[in-house]
This record gives sequence, structure tokens and C-alpha cells, in this order.
Amino acid sequence: MATARTTRRASVCLLAFHPLVLSEFERLLSDHPLAVTGRRMEPDLIADPTKLTVPKASIYVLESHGHRPTTEALVVGVLSKQPGARMVVVAEHFEQAVAFPLLRLGAKGLLTFAEASEQLARAVLEVAGGGFWVPRTLLSQFVDETITSARRPRGPAGRPGCPVGRKK
Repeated sequence: MATARTTRRASVCLLAFHPLVLSEFERLLSDHPLAVTGRRMEPDLIADPTKLTVPKASIYVLESHGHRPTTEALVVGVLSKQPGARMVVVAEHFEQAVAFPLLRLGAKGLLTFAEASEQLARAVLEVAGGGFWVPRTLLSQFVDETITSARRPRGPAGRPGCPVGRKK
């Protein structure tokens, strides 16, 4: 759990496509010891997410875009500009095909819009304190997949399935 000392220094940047989402996220975080700024993302970012400019923050809360590659590009873009930052992505729902790439790209929190009204502040505070906020079953599946892929045999040049000691 995040400590009061950690959260007092935490700055949060809200990134949303829809102005109502942005204002709701701001409202949900207003009673907490966080320095919150909001940035509405323009639709033209969909064509080129590299044009995104973001204020410096320790935590970014990103409204997921309906086009999955756009969301992934925004996560990469924000984290490349602010490498030490932590990211919480809010979406309609998360399936493995959506969640796993976001976690691999560096997202530390995954939250649905339905959960946001009750859990956004707790998720931000947990992520600010160095933790993760991911549904337990999804996180368990992600860890299982990561461990399984790490156990796959590797050949001499790191190629899967190449027998060790085989002569050409």
C-alpha cells in the first residue's frame, strides 16, 4: 500500500479523449493528496501518437482508445518521454489479448470504467507506491504465461528449439 509520504509527492497526469471522462477522473482524485493535471487528447493523435506532448508526472492515467494499437502506441509514447513514470490504463474491459501487451509495454495498472468510480483513487495510490493494480485472475494468467515462456528451451544463439551441442 502507498504511504502518505509517497503519495504527497505523487503527480498525476490524466490523459483522456473525452472531456467527460477527463472531468470525472479529476473529480474522483480531487479528495486525495495528489497533484493532478489533466490533458485532453485530440483525435488527430490517433493518426500519429508520437505528436503527444505530456506534462511531467510520476503517474499517468490513460483513457484507452477503442483502437487497441493506438492505446499501445500512447503507452509507449508516454513512457518513452517519461521513462520513470508509472501508467494506469482505464478501458471498457480487459481480455488477455488487450491486457498482456499493455503489461509488457510497462502499464502498472489496468482498471475498467465500471470499477473506476470506486477504485481509481486506490489504484493510483497503489501504483504511486510502487505496486500494481491488475485484476487478480488476469495478473495470475500473465505471470503463468511469462513463466512458461521463460522456461522454453533456448538454443545456443537464443533460438527456441535449437539443440545444444549439435554440430553442423
